[in-house]
This record gives sequence, structure tokens and C-alpha cells, in this order.
Amino acid sequence: MSLVDYFQTPFAYNPLTNTLVTDAAFTVHLPTDTGFTSPLAVREPDSGAAITDLRSNSVGALPEFAVANEPPQVILRSGVFTTILTSVYGAVRAAGLDPETVQKAITAGSDSKVNLEQAKLAAGEAVVARDEAKAVGNTNDTIIAGRLRDKTSQSYKELSGTIGAVTEKVFARVLLPAAYGAKGDGVADDAGALQALLNDAREGDICELGGAGIIYNIAATLLPKSGITIRSYGAAIRAMAALAGAQHIRVGTTVRGVTIDGVVFLAPQVTLSDTGTVVRV
Repeated sequence: MSLVDYFQTPFAYNPLTNTLVTDAAFTVHLPTDTGFTSPLAVREPDSGAAITDLRSNSVGALPEFAVANEPPQVILRSGVFTTILTSVYGAVRAAGLDPETVQKAITAGSDSKVNLEQAKLAAGEAVVARDEAKAVGNTNDTIIAGRLRDKTSQSYKELSGTIGAVTEKVFARVLLPAAYGAKGDGVADDAGALQALLNDAREGDICELGGAGIIYNIAATLLPKSGITIRSYGAAIRAMAALAGAQHIRVGTTVRGVTIDGVVFLAPQVTLSDTGTVVRV
């Protein structure tokens, strides 16, 4: 059986402003494309037709789409708004299941109820959500759009609250230094921008510093919060003269569960006061 992995109908929800991102054009990028220089081509999962304008509708929903080479995760971007998406079969594989087995279980229907329930749990009830989203879009789009445009309506509050809760618990945000004004050119002092990024991060978020050749100069020690990941693919942090002999990053005594992965420290100085902190360089 030849399966086509795809990203089910996503809602563009901005947890920072607690709003839906409506009527906006989006680009899709690999998680390693931190500079957003190489947008991916997207297509319809069923027909394979190219989607030249990936855009959210009046209620913040985007069409389901597929990407060449079927990456398990992508970053969805519109302006400064970014969020990470996991594909349907990427979620299935992450749950330790085989996508073809899951698809057969879904196709078998009533004869494979046990497998079907496992598939729903593993994929976040992707198939059910897909069909329900299509039905709602086809029959109630006008009614829902009217209600959701009114931010004082109960429908808007309930949908925003539900999506926000699910987003915070399930999907980690990928935060990029450039969105906070960092240059990474080895010249500018990026301490303020990087600290703003760390302040904005919440538990489970990934602070993605970028690849080799990027150097963030800092003139002040960076102070991360609990439960975040600071990750790079070779980007470096370098102390400026004002920070000579001091720590690049200090994990305080009340901070727990910080992961520092792949960051290059030039004349490294890291103080760890938490035994739950993981450092991989």
C-alpha cells in the first residue's frame, strides 16, 4: 500500500495574542531552515495538485497539505508568526506504530475496531478531525465565521480557549532569535534579543539558534527559564569584553529541566545549579 503522509487541516492560532491568524498567506519550512530562506512546495494530498497560495480562511483554518519527501515535522510561518506541525503519519510513527498497519485498520472499519481506536489515539484522531473539519467548512462556514469574528462571542472564547489549551499542552513552539531582533553576525550585541527570546519561552518550547556560521555576541549572562530547550545546529555564543570571565548562560537554583543542545560556546562558561539540566555540545 502506498501511503501519502500529509498535514491535517491546521488552525493558525497565536497563543501570544490569543487570536486566530485569519486570511493570511503562509509558507512551509523544514525545522532546520531557521532563516526561512527555502520555502517548501506544498500540494493537495489526494490529487497531488500544487497549492500555490497556502492561506488561512476566515476562521484561521488552512487546507490540509502534503510536502515532498514527507518530513514528519515542518514550521508554518506567516510574518513573525511561526508554529511547528507534526504530520499525520509522523504522529503515528512517534507512537511506535506502523502507518500502513494503521491505515489498514482504518479501512477495515468495524472488523478492526481495536486497531482503529489505537490509530485514533496515536494520530490525534486525525481522520475523524479531517472529516469533521471538512463537514464544518462545507456546511457552517458562514455561520461560524460570523460568530468568530465577534471576539466577545461565546463561540470565539470557547474556540480560542480550547485551541490555546491544546497548543500549550501538545505542540512546542519554535522560537527564533531573528524574531526578537538578534543579528547573529558576530558583531552586534545580541544579549538583549536572546534574553527577550528566553523570557518569552514557556515550558516545552524550543529556542532554535540556527546553524554553523552564526555567532551571537553577548555582553550579559543569559538566564533561561525552566523546561525549555536551547538548540542549535552549530551556531555559537561568544562573550564580549564586558562579559570576559563570566558565565555565558547561568541556570539558577530554582530553574529545572533546561536542555542545551548543540550550542557552540567560544571560551565556554556555563553554570548549572540544576541537576536536571542536560547539556549536549
